[in-house]
Amino acid sequence: MPDAADHNERIRQYAAELGKQFEYGMPECMPRGEKIYDMVNSIHTGGLKTYSCHVMLCEAYPELIWECVPEVKEIARRTGIRQFVVSCMFSSEEMTGQYLPFLQKAAQSLKENDIILCYHNHHMDCIPFEHGKSAMDMVIEECPDCMIQLDAGWAWYGNMDVVRFMKEHGSRIASVHLKDLTADARERSDEGRFVAMGAGSAPIKEAVQLMPWCNIAPGKLIFDQDASTDIYADIKYGIKYVQNC
Repeated sequence: MPDAADHNERIRQYAAELGKQFEYGMPECMPRGEKIYDMVNSIHTGGLKTYSCHVMLCEAYPELIWECVPEVKEIARRTGIRQFVVSCMFSSEEMTGQYLPFLQKAAQSLKENDIILCYHNHHMDCIPFEHGKSAMDMVIEECPDCMIQLDAGWAWYGNMDVVRFMKEHGSRIASVHLKDLTADARERSDEGRFVAMGAGSAPIKEAVQLMPWCNIAPGKLIFDQDASTDIYADIKYGIKYVQNC
């Protein structure tokens, strides 16, 4: 990763050029303990805000999300972060069913403290299991207090009808996560399948236009550039594209 100060400065420069104020989502490799506060302070020192944390969890340890609730509450108290996002990439209907009671229990507890817990989808979460339901369908049905951070790019990659999902479940979508992929992305696994927002085939424009259907603050979009030869230039291109949607 680039030096944090240099990274923040480059982001600020692009933000100033575009006339926008940007905030920063904590990366997936969220540190534990006191290290998280050091990271938040570093981001704030760079002139940015922090509004969410996104972590990857293991489906083989479903209790972990519930066990982390006290720590999440303390992080929220000390940092002001009110949105926490988890991903799991469920491999089976059975594993999903074992995990979701803990996800709902955690979401309910955090909601009582005005903290939002979201589930962030990857492509495999959108593919139906043997009995016809996907992990995303199960989250919607079995975790009423858990919100959704919809990754429109991965959802499209997993053959989800993103427009239909946003219209049917907009009240559960707390943030929209954008990434774009090439038309042949499903047939390849190299980093070249990821492109700047608006340069690929994912329904970026449709997702942006459907934001009024969602339960999120206006303008809260997350840009995710998974791979790029010039990530800053691609983010700049994507922001301009989204502004014109």
